[in-house]
Amino acid sequence: MNKVCAVIVTYGNRFHLLKQVIDSCFENKIDKILIVDNGSHIESKRQMKKYKNKYTNKIQVIHLSKNLGSAGGFKIGIKTAYKDPSVEYILLLDDDNVLSKKFFENLREIVNSYSKIYQKDSVAFSSYRLFSDLSYLQITKNTFLGFHIKHITKKIRKVLFNTAQHKIMNINTDDKRIYDVEHAVYGGLIFHKSLIEKYGLPDERLILYGDDTEYTYRITSNGGKIFLLLSCTIKDVEIRHGGEAKKMFSTTLINLDKSKCYYSIRNFSYFETHFKKNNTFIRAINQSIYLSILYFLCFIHKKKDRFKLIMEAVKDGKREILGYNPKYPLN
Repeated sequence: MNKVCAVIVTYGNRFHLLKQVIDSCFENKIDKILIVDNGSHIESKRQMKKYKNKYTNKIQVIHLSKNLGSAGGFKIGIKTAYKDPSVEYILLLDDDNVLSKKFFENLREIVNSYSKIYQKDSVAFSSYRLFSDLSYLQITKNTFLGFHIKHITKKIRKVLFNTAQHKIMNINTDDKRIYDVEHAVYGGLIFHKSLIEKYGLPDERLILYGDDTEYTYRITSNGGKIFLLLSCTIKDVEIRHGGEAKKMFSTTLINLDKSKCYYSIRNFSYFETHFKKNNTFIRAINQSIYLSILYFLCFIHKKKDRFKLIMEAVKDGKREILGYNPKYPLN
């Protein structure tokens, strides 16, 4: 495996994080770095230009006039890398995903081995994000915004006895375990660019939240494979808003920024309605229970307008009303 291009999407004023990711790519001898500047602040643009001039042949920057969200940013980055004849493999990274020192060494060994078994256009590999659990890789049918009645006893036990619902794993780079998963996140996903010809590009209509789930599930639900590699580790050097998304199905949802709340709920509603449903009756029960919980939380927190927003997002997702909503601008 060679000719690897790392596609990194950044936004805001986050060069202090981005620089760490770039440096970790160079330490791993990644061939090329393509940065998608998703409407970053002026100071961040200045720092990117300075770093690009330092590594002229290694770094390419695409400046977007506004924030298109993760879906739009990664779509442009992947499409650009695909058209580059010097690129064979594409590695997707968030702007706070620092690669471990043995990342590429371990990755190359596994990819070379699996390329003898699977067609390059039908397999992708996902890195392990340190200190995370693997529950987010499991897809449960008939959920409503991630809620399923069969999990309610575990949730109650967790609240009453303060027990962890999922085991958090601290993996080292010598761990050789490999999992066959149904979907993955953008950060640390690597694939041969021929995969794009078969499964397409991220759906930019999803803007942000859940767009990586839809994209990677599109691969596995259509005959492709994604393997999670515990020996290829990534450290998130900042707790991102993505962490909020994972915890959104709690009181955190009530306090999320309006735009984050809208897009996350809308996209989950869309994905669950169109891809994760096989029993309408069970999903209707989950919806009824969870909306009642959310209404109660909004009521006691005196945020009735938030419940209206939730219902708007749920309806838009079900009706496949996607794309950018001017009522909920991106920062």
